[in-house]
Amino acid sequence: MGQGSFLFYSDFNCPFCFDLNERSLAIGEGYKIGWHDIQHMPAASSSKSDLADQALLINEVAIVRKRAPEISIAAPGFRPNTSLANQLIYSLRNESEHRLSELRAQIYRAYWLEGADISAQELLKALCLQNGLSFPTCLEGHQADPATTTKLQQWLDEWEGERLQLDRCTALSA
Repeated sequence: MGQGSFLFYSDFNCPFCFDLNERSLAIGEGYKIGWHDIQHMPAASSSKSDLADQALLINEVAIVRKRAPEISIAAPGFRPNTSLANQLIYSLRNESEHRLSELRAQIYRAYWLEGADISAQELLKALCLQNGLSFPTCLEGHQADPATTTKLQQWLDEWEGERLQLDRCTALSA
């Protein structure tokens, strides 16, 4: 993944991360960003969507629309599990940065513009094919590579640690 001047922890089911990805592509700075893909809602599932989560999604999308009216975004009716998408991007980290950036954008857009289920292996395979990438055989049948799982967990732990630190700083300044 990018040689990045900037490092962002991102989740495919976060509308703010989608906005950030779209903006970075629009200004041509995507190559300067190191993306650490995290899954901040591991219990999320496309097949389980309650009213509270739908209301949260609608609220988050409304905030993005207000702050970034130039970004097209829709409110999907569910929040998918992003584990397989994260594993896919990490597994392809040594591929062309351009192709990987395009794949990342297509995964985000499939969910945030089309309402597609990005936890579906078939969809991710099709997006890989569109970008001239092979779907890693290690991910067939949702088999997680232990090294990939360890790295993604490390990034999640880092992100959660940074969030806690930020929360403490915010509480101290209040």
